[in-house]
Amino acid sequence: KEAMTTVLFVLNELGEDFPEEVSPEDVQTAMISTQRLLDGYSKEDIVGVPRLKDEKKQWAVKLMDFLTPCAFMVSPRLLPILANHMINILVKDGACKESAFGLSNYSLCLITLRHDYEAGYSYGKMAIALLESFGAMGSLQKVKCMLQNMVNYLFEPIQSTANVLLESYEGLRATGDNEFACLALSMYTDQLIMSGCLLPVVEKKCEEFALRSMRLHQLQYCRNLCCTHNRVLSLTGNAEGKNPFHLLRDNDIATEDDLLQESLSTGRSGLSQQIYFSRMFTSFWLKKYNKAAEFAAQFRNAGRISMRFIDIYCTFYEGLAVFHLARCSTDKVIKSKWMDIGEKSVDRFKVWQEHSSWNFENKLYLLQAECHRCAGENDNADAKYLAAIESARRHRLLHEEGLAMELYASFLEETGESEKSKTRLSLAIECYEKWGATAVVKLLHN
Repeated sequence: KEAMTTVLFVLNELGEDFPEEVSPEDVQTAMISTQRLLDGYSKEDIVGVPRLKDEKKQWAVKLMDFLTPCAFMVSPRLLPILANHMINILVKDGACKESAFGLSNYSLCLITLRHDYEAGYSYGKMAIALLESFGAMGSLQKVKCMLQNMVNYLFEPIQSTANVLLESYEGLRATGDNEFACLALSMYTDQLIMSGCLLPVVEKKCEEFALRSMRLHQLQYCRNLCCTHNRVLSLTGNAEGKNPFHLLRDNDIATEDDLLQESLSTGRSGLSQQIYFSRMFTSFWLKKYNKAAEFAAQFRNAGRISMRFIDIYCTFYEGLAVFHLARCSTDKVIKSKWMDIGEKSVDRFKVWQEHSSWNFENKLYLLQAECHRCAGENDNADAKYLAAIESARRHRLLHEEGLAMELYASFLEETGESEKSKTRLSLAIECYEKWGATAVVKLLHN
């Protein structure tokens, strides 16, 4: 916050005025202004913009680029204001390589605030094209890193975006940008879990990358990686034998509880959300659905407005958890509350799967199956479970194939088809064994 205050003061001295407190009206005004500035510009037009000559303006854009990651962590409402100022200079005065961060920032704002996914994806591509025209490889890897975790996963197969994040890490290390390199590792491990990569592989990578981040003095991303590592250990059944937080012992952090308290007391909402997400994810897979719903609510209420990769998956697991709770509830008011949350999850995935059937089709089908099941629409539920299983298998999402099998087995048992249920449960266990989720397998055997 202190760094942001200093940079904003310097920007004001350079003629770039920012509000002391950003209101929703300021955000709306900035978004409309940016849309008008870029109206009619193609990717070729952006690449062809004359180079920025005004040294004062160059420094202003550089400072706004520096400020963007700080704003993302501390004051997300400032992001559309920063994007507006950077793009205003791009259009009216000329382009420098840092102008691309204004475009990528606007890309994220379009997705988060306007839910305009196609336009957001398009402006992300413009940002990359502009950097390529400058030959700015270090900056190019930074933008790619951010876009893979906040924009491109909405359109491209998760296995692909995860690989690009790893490539970005290598490129960023080569240019000496250790901070963004470790950010790329943190994002990569998050996506690797959700891609269905074998958990023992992910476990080793988390351990390796957390240690690497600590050695590179990137404590912030070491914290994130420790959380991810802890999440994986809970599923592999190795949580009691290893403590990933031992890397943070010099910072008085011995457990995840210690890390959560530190994040809450210091206002690190991003880290708090990472912990709530990890706890929600683990609780869901270990069948603690009340806890999963509780942590999902804490995740949502942590105060961030930007949409990220983990927001999508929070919506998915929360939706499945609350449908389970709705089925188990005898209180009409409570059941209605759970159904409302679950139905909103279905509606969101209807939109998301239009942009990437590879990543989201199976999730939509599974949420719809659970919704039909709650409503007693058994024929529809049966068809959606089978569609979810097939879609997950086709898109190489091993863990979600197993999950669809497991929930289908539960449904079949509930509808009196015990033999079919046993077959499906065996297939679910087979998927989980391949995935390496030993703790989940033990639960199902019990």
